[in-house]
Amino acid sequence: NVNIERSGQMVANLVTVRLGGDGRIGLYSSITADLLVDVFGYYSPSGATRAGRYIPLTPQRLLDTRGNATVSEGRVVRLSLPAGIPVDTEGLVLNVTAVNSRLRADGFGYWSAYPAGSDRGTTSNINISSLNQTIANQVIVKPTASGIDFYSYAGGDLLVDVMGYYSGASALVSEDGLFVPISPTRLLDTRSTPNPLGEKVALHHNWTVEVGTASQAGIPSAGASAVVLNVTMTRALGEGYVTAYPAGRARPDSSNLNANRAGVTAPNHAQLATGTRGVSFYSYGGADLIVDIFGWFVGSPQVSTQSAPSNSLPDAEGFP
Repeated sequence: NVNIERSGQMVANLVTVRLGGDGRIGLYSSITADLLVDVFGYYSPSGATRAGRYIPLTPQRLLDTRGNATVSEGRVVRLSLPAGIPVDTEGLVLNVTAVNSRLRADGFGYWSAYPAGSDRGTTSNINISSLNQTIANQVIVKPTASGIDFYSYAGGDLLVDVMGYYSGASALVSEDGLFVPISPTRLLDTRSTPNPLGEKVALHHNWTVEVGTASQAGIPSAGASAVVLNVTMTRALGEGYVTAYPAGRARPDSSNLNANRAGVTAPNHAQLATGTRGVSFYSYGGADLIVDIFGWFVGSPQVSTQSAPSNSLPDAEGFP
């Protein structure tokens, strides 16, 4: 769920995890580290219902502060409730990316997301550990009528993409969008086999890989409307990003993972709609990719109307 590259690094990630029989979760660390855990919500058993069902959307960019004055330390950026989202929504699922990051004199930086106009509290969603760092995290926040506020401790720029929302009391009664947790299962690791790209073949720049989800890890053969994944890019070939979206659909103008240099390892929670062929991952810049699934949502996937990706090897480069 969280990957560490160097001593002293701070990394945050959203986690959706099934509870054990005693109502607990296990937190294992391969290294010595301090750990902060913030709770943002839970799922309760339910049949058909109005509120609390996940409605996946085509990923869409809602906010990009670049091009304006960089957000200064201690400032708040407000995101209004997006058009088409019911005012009684139980929560928005957003992918939030910090860019052009700043640090305070104490060497720290972070962003916090919370209901607009309410108390900020003591939680954080993105942690900054180096100047100009680019780092993303998914957040689930219940907005007010005014939207969602993003507080910057040290300053920088912010990108916000919407992935979906949870229905409110005004929605129709349905089972679509109910969450089904599963034991964490690895779906893809390009560093090993099986790998649809070929044995130990990483995603090159401008490549796309599809990962099937129907009939995987207990998901019915008819598929699911959305899945909950943990996606990790590692051994990045250079500056770039990864975009996750329904397989066989148009690639959106959004991102889920970011690298601002070669060699980066970065994880992120990805809760998103599925296509009938599963989920696609596009790489700008190139990297190895690891995909784990933690659950799925009842419903029908989007129809995969576009052809499967065709990846071409980049031109060979001569030695200097």
